[in-house]
Amino acid sequence: MNPDDINKYYSDGQANWSGVNCLYPFDAYTVRKPRNYNGCDFERAPGAPGTPNPAHYIVWGSCDNKLGYTTAAQWNAHYQSNGQTEYSQCSWSSGKASNWMAMIASHESFPAKTSWNEILVPTVGVIEDVLVMAFFYDANKPGARDDARAFQSKLASKKARRVPIYSINFYAAPSSRFGYSASDQIAYP
Repeated sequence: MNPDDINKYYSDGQANWSGVNCLYPFDAYTVRKPRNYNGCDFERAPGAPGTPNPAHYIVWGSCDNKLGYTTAAQWNAHYQSNGQTEYSQCSWSSGKASNWMAMIASHESFPAKTSWNEILVPTVGVIEDVLVMAFFYDANKPGARDDARAFQSKLASKKARRVPIYSINFYAAPSSRFGYSASDQIAYP
């Protein structure tokens, strides 16, 4: 799997809610200060009232829904205009394949690309409600595949749910960064 495969999971460029609220190309320090729209808006000023998060805003991004951005170039210009301050970056909603691609492209556009991104998912009340779509492991980290296999096996035994394992090679070209191998799987063909 590579980043272009993201488009395969979307029909007409739109996705049903995937369990992801929004995407930040870099760590946005969303725990630093309150943010509206499930953490996907800009930081609120101290004492500013919050905005309720109605169900139709589960998938919401400040880049596309508030600022009207549609490209990584627009995100990059916004990030640079704010002095590349991580907690001032805008987020992409997760509802379009093009937003995932813009998030990846922006992450790759800056020297800090070795820093992680931030993907917000909703909080859950009990562990049984955790939505896991896949397990990922760093292909260059010793023991990482075994850890992913252990998590895959535990999920399959506890919830009778099977999800795939994907490898990520951070040093590979973007087109071959993600991989799926049947030999990595324990509880999923």
